[in-house]
Amino acid sequence: MVWLLTLTLTRTLTLTLTLTLTLTLTLHQDRRLLWTVAPVLRREWTPERELWPALGLLHPPPMPKVLAHAAQLAAWAPDEWPFDSAAEPLREVVGALWAYLAERQHAISAREIAQLAQLPLVLCGAALVRPGRVFGQCPGACQPLLQPRAAVSSLPRPPDALLAALGAGEAAALPD
Repeated sequence: MVWLLTLTLTRTLTLTLTLTLTLTLTLHQDRRLLWTVAPVLRREWTPERELWPALGLLHPPPMPKVLAHAAQLAAWAPDEWPFDSAAEPLREVVGALWAYLAERQHAISAREIAQLAQLPLVLCGAALVRPGRVFGQCPGACQPLLQPRAAVSSLPRPPDALLAALGAGEAAALPD
């Protein structure tokens, strides 16, 4: 919550006081999609759904905010995960991102696809890799640099079509 206080003085010394409340909160149900870019509203404080638009609460959250959160998460290696892994397990957080993206795959712009393709958000065992490092078939000798699609361990898993749109291939080749 941000309170903005504006004072305006006119030539005749009239004082106008404006107090504005701007909510930049995330609904608890969307916490895995936004918590690094917006404070999370506690579940028990969630207002009735018909009040959400008036309060500036958006569900589903807007893509730019989700992408900003994804970029924050991609900055951390799984073994350096600074967040409470008991409360927010990495495989479920990444899975929530993939579920959100899969539901909106038809609406993701080319710029957003390019941005996502550069982020290491595909969880493969104990590693986060860029989508372009995931292949339908990948020899064991290429791991951990390249990963087979079967190694993807987020819950839920990213759809194959979405991974392909982000640069995942069918079979690893020498230039990869």
